[in-house]
Amino acid sequence: MAYPHKLSSNGFRVVEKTPENERFFSQISQNFENASYIHVLRNPVDNAASMKKLSETGGEAFNVRHVAHSINTGLELALENSTSGDNYMLLKYEDLVDSPEDSMKKVTKHIEIRFTKTLLTPTALKIENQSNSMFSSRRVSGEIYSETEEERNSRINDTLTAQEISTVIEICGENAKKLGYDLDS
Repeated sequence: MAYPHKLSSNGFRVVEKTPENERFFSQISQNFENASYIHVLRNPVDNAASMKKLSETGGEAFNVRHVAHSINTGLELALENSTSGDNYMLLKYEDLVDSPEDSMKKVTKHIEIRFTKTLLTPTALKIENQSNSMFSSRRVSGEIYSETEEERNSRINDTLTAQEISTVIEICGENAKKLGYDLDS
């Protein structure tokens, strides 16, 4: 969740994007009354695959039940926090990748900044950067990587076992469906 907050009349904003900050929404809202929130959601199965890859890369054990419960908590909080008012926006990662311009126009409207095409290119300190992914095949410089359904299925099935996928669906399915994800297909 990122929550830009206008600090002064000069237009500066602070963006904080620590994962899982949705857990602290009420406390953050009390301290930053004018904050706008963008909660980025992702298909729970894709999210679990990335978390498994991260665990493997770091040499840590992967516990699918723990990961799925953590993902589901994020989904529950997305549902709960999004009822707080117009300052909380839900954005699907898949929409951002599939329709970056439309998605970023919604984001810029939400946080009241001007849309520019530069927002469609991954950058760090104004320099083109690789897209952020745990999967090296998806790290491309200066563009948002979009994969085919076949590539996605291959990545998921190469990373998660059938039992791990079933566990994620069992734990996250109900809330994922409320947020527009069909995990059964």
